[in-house]
This record gives sequence, structure tokens and C-alpha cells, in this order.
Amino acid sequence: MAEYTLQPSRTYIILALAEKRGEDWVWQLSAELQRLSDEVFRTYFGAAGRRSAWRPNVDVRETEEEVLIVVELAGVDPSGVTVEYDGSRQTLTIRGTRPAPPAPARSTYRRLEILYGDFEREIGLEGARIDAERIEAAYEAGFLAIRVPKKETSARRVSIPIQKEDE
Repeated sequence: MAEYTLQPSRTYIILALAEKRGEDWVWQLSAELQRLSDEVFRTYFGAAGRRSAWRPNVDVRETEEEVLIVVELAGVDPSGVTVEYDGSRQTLTIRGTRPAPPAPARSTYRRLEILYGDFEREIGLEGARIDAERIEAAYEAGFLAIRVPKKETSARRVSIPIQKEDE
């Protein structure tokens, strides 16, 4: 049986050396190549192959009465965010954009960790009896809270009559 060892990719080595030497142009080139590859991917594969530039963190909590979804959206204008519930697929989709701030002239990045661009998160709500007409969303302090109420289930007993064939 062959023994395998992990080898860092050439790209990783080049980026690590560039960071150590303070050559931020390599990081800028890497970010631009990633942006171009995402653009080509979207062009050839369309919406079905859409990749988000970043994925905001999401917490999903469920009680007997509702599902609470909290999305971390620092730097996102809530007027540009859409929330849609698809009852046939039982999914809640959150879409939007975090725009990159304008870079001052003659500046370079020393570190580039914050991701910008389009995002899309799809939350599966299978098995929960959702009351789609009462879904609410509120944005506060960089967090989007979505309350998804469940339909009430009847706790009372009901007698179901059985019809006979000759009736």
C-alpha cells in the first residue's frame, strides 16, 4: 500500500512567501483571479451554478411555535436583501450583496480577509408546518432575524365518521 503525504500547493507556497515578504500585490492578484473565475463560472453555468462570493453565518433555532433564523450581515444594506419562502420545496432563501468599500487612491492591502459580493443562503424547513403568511424579518445591528411561525395543530379529539358503501 502506497504512503501518501500532504504537499502544499504551489499557489499556497507563493501566497505564503508573498505574505512573509510583504508583497501584497500577490494577494490582490489572487483576489482578482478568484473574482474572474467566479464571473466565468456564473457566465457558463448561469443561476443554477451560481456560487456566492461569501456565505454569511446563520443560526437556526426551533421551538414548538416557530423557527428563528439569525443571519450575520455586517456591512449589508437591508434594503438590498430579499427573503423568500418556497412552500413547494419547503425552503427559505436569503439573497443580497455586501459591496466592497471604495479603495483610496494609491493604496494597497496589507491583509484582505473580509469577503464582499453577492451571497445566497438556503435554509431547509422540511417537516415544520410553516405559516408562510406570518413570516417576519427584522434587521438590527448587523443581524437579520427571521421569525417563521408554525401552523397551529389541533390538540382536541375529533370523531371521524366512516361512510358505508351503500350510503
